[in-house]
Amino acid sequence: MELEGGQLIGQRTSRKGKESFQGVNPATGEALPGMFFHATRGELKRAATLADEAYEQLATKTPEQKAAFLDKIA
Repeated sequence: MELEGGQLIGQRTSRKGKESFQGVNPATGEALPGMFFHATRGELKRAATLADEAYEQLATKTPEQKAAFLDKIA
């Protein structure tokens, strides 16, 4: 998996932020390639809305259904 420096919101990558930073490998202290963009308020709002919708759907599932879902996405 190649790092793209954006946020995964829903099924899309978003990089609307103007500010960025460079990540660091904590094991080596080396800078990671590419830049990572800060999320905008709009991106955060969209992510929170999608999480709220997902919670409503997941809340109706049985523990077994939740476990099967988590196994599938793992």
